Amino acid sequence: MKRLLYFLPVIFLAVFFVGCKGDRGPMGPAGPAGVDGADGEVTYFKVINYTIKPEDWVEQDGYLSYTETFKEITEDVFEYGATMVYIVTDNNTYSQLPRVLHHTETDENGDPVFWTTTFDAEVSPYQISFYVTNSDFKIDNLTELNFRIVCIL
Repeated sequence: MKRLLYFLPVIFLAVFFVGCKGDRGPMGPAGPAGVDGADGEVTYFKVINYTIKPEDWVEQDGYLSYTETFKEITEDVFEYGATMVYIVTDNNTYSQLPRVLHHTETDENGDPVFWTTTFDAEVSPYQISFYVTNSDFKIDNLTELNFRIVCIL
């Protein structure tokens, strides 16, 4: 057994560092032609840009919500496809929900106060419910928020 362990590294070095020298051989013959596949189904793809105004939000117990109907989120899209919801950020990029923002400010005693704001959405057939929740559950005034909704089937 000890001899095998001694010769194993030697064999490894011989195989990987000594072999495979020389010119590349000629190209082999082409393989047989494959069977032509059936054309795929047409994919349903819809992008919706949607704005929620500050007065549209409904104050719940510690969070804000807003529900809207979208005819593009059919039963088939919901059951067999995907609906992705993005929030449009200040620098005109898209951030997929949920999005969590971290905040800090100083209280009246000069101590730092930390909290998060979470933007989230629930998708169901023909509608989306949007939510904004602060980790301290205080309701802040929101500005106009823009969302991008992508439906794929």
